[in-house]
Amino acid sequence: MPDRTVELVSERGYFTVSAILLATLTVAGFTPHYLAPKAFPPGLFPSLTPLLVVHAVLMASWIAIYLSQSVLISAGRVAWHRSLGVVGVAVAVLIITIGCMSTLAPAARAVVSHAPDMRARLNVLGLETVQMLLFGGFVVAAVMLRTRAAFHKRLMLLATLCILPNAIVRLSFMGVLPLRTNPEVLVAWVLMTLGFLAFDRLRIGRLHPAFARGAPIAIGALVLAQLVSTTGAWIEFWTRSLR
Repeated sequence: MPDRTVELVSERGYFTVSAILLATLTVAGFTPHYLAPKAFPPGLFPSLTPLLVVHAVLMASWIAIYLSQSVLISAGRVAWHRSLGVVGVAVAVLIITIGCMSTLAPAARAVVSHAPDMRARLNVLGLETVQMLLFGGFVVAAVMLRTRAAFHKRLMLLATLCILPNAIVRLSFMGVLPLRTNPEVLVAWVLMTLGFLAFDRLRIGRLHPAFARGAPIAIGALVLAQLVSTTGAWIEFWTRSLR
């Protein structure tokens, strides 16, 4: 039998705790704005348009489904897990569609009105579009590898991590985290992602191939998106396209 590090936490326990942590981050970052928008200074958060409300409902649904799926597997309810997975795929498709619309709409308004924050909006457009693409790609890969549980679970974790930078942004806006710029938020997200990977490696004694291949793609794509979406060429392309 090959040597391996004794597992510190069971496989099911690791993913259940991971889901709880991500759900907690989501609730902490988004709930104050949606439940008490008047408690914050005007302009701190985007106005709650119907599109943003739908987007929020879909994102909350995904987090709830992701947490439920982890609990169902821990409880041995595999059939229920598979049935809920069909719903999860449908929600994922809607998240990508509505998510892209939600980030494109404010960018278009900023360009048309020549708003002072136009460059920032176009920076966010680049980052959030890549987030949606990464999320969709990891979900597709996870579905394709659903019979290989170790890969499936880690790809779903990566997919969920890819849609959570905005929760970090919200916590920064509220003063909970001392982050002021998108690069700082991106660094915080990278460190959080690496933390999940590091604990899994310590837990099983090696870096799982799903993480070894998927994490560099996610991190590299978002770093590249940050660099590209602040260039003059990017700004000029979108200002011409959205006017």
